[in-house]
Amino acid sequence: MAPFCTICGRPLEEGMTCNCTEQNTETVPEATPEALPAADSAQAEASESEPEEAAKKTGFVSFLTRIKDNSGLGDFGVGTAEIYEKNKLIVPDVLETNEGEVPVKQYNVAYLKNRMLGIPFSKAVGRIQVTNKRVVFRAPGRNPFGKTTLQHEFAIDELAGLEARTDRIFALWAFLLGLVTLVFGTLVFFGTLFLVRAFFVPWASILVSFLICPAAILPFLLFKRKGLLKLLFFGMSAVPMLVTGFRFFSVNVATGIFCTLLVLLGFVYFLLTLYSLFCYSIRPNLVLGIKAKSAHEVIEIKRKHRFEHNNESGFSEVLPAEDIDECIREINAMIIDVQKLGDYGIEKWKSPKE
Repeated sequence: MAPFCTICGRPLEEGMTCNCTEQNTETVPEATPEALPAADSAQAEASESEPEEAAKKTGFVSFLTRIKDNSGLGDFGVGTAEIYEKNKLIVPDVLETNEGEVPVKQYNVAYLKNRMLGIPFSKAVGRIQVTNKRVVFRAPGRNPFGKTTLQHEFAIDELAGLEARTDRIFALWAFLLGLVTLVFGTLVFFGTLFLVRAFFVPWASILVSFLICPAAILPFLLFKRKGLLKLLFFGMSAVPMLVTGFRFFSVNVATGIFCTLLVLLGFVYFLLTLYSLFCYSIRPNLVLGIKAKSAHEVIEIKRKHRFEHNNESGFSEVLPAEDIDECIREINAMIIDVQKLGDYGIEKWKSPKE
């Protein structure tokens, strides 16, 4: 019987020795640092610098976090898209999905705001989503102290109808803010004339009023939905033209002609000012209610009234959003189809993005 190597098991002839031990002892040369590719070296340097940058960012964020915790203010470093859940479906991106639940369609229906002295300090974006199991209204938002959330949801089998109203109402805060803006614009104009000492020179004052004040008509004609900006420029034009015209009307014939034109133009501007103030004071308003089969409103979104505390949203201003008309047209029929037709109703109304 031919002998075999006791190490590798290779058959050997008579008197022959195996050299497997010598082959195993041969070493492979280790790669030296010089043999590393240039890209690997750059990657190694980048990986060393990353912890330092991360530490700096972490230190800055932790500093802001400490300020937030100590002051009571909140949400430093949280993006607007995350706060308002932008481009997210309520189900399943935010809320957990029930067993067998299928999202059907979602609408942006309302912007909700609270104001202090006419300045918004709290805002939320309201959305309604219909699934085959439930209807959900969710309004994530923020105020100076952190995130806010308003949410209503109800089983779709218990819902029966929709009540919605979009109209316009008079807002006292908007009227007062518009008046303050008008007064501020007038003070800015006369303050500027006083600083250059032109108000006390008849021709200089008339010339400035006649040439500069008419330019205030440009914001009225060019800017849309910029009510305060229009009122600011009208405050810098209408009242100054009237005051300047009446002040220097009797200086001489030449100034009398210019002052007459200023008074007429100032009167036209004054009428446009009242119109702009009226338009700014009339604000859009939304009332939205989804009723149960018992005719009781289970989801109701409307502005907060001073003397009413039932079924209110907690926001003093509820504005219609871009999808509200589509929602009013579709949601009641959608709920009925999903209730009665099941899967066919889902496919009929399901949005491509759901």
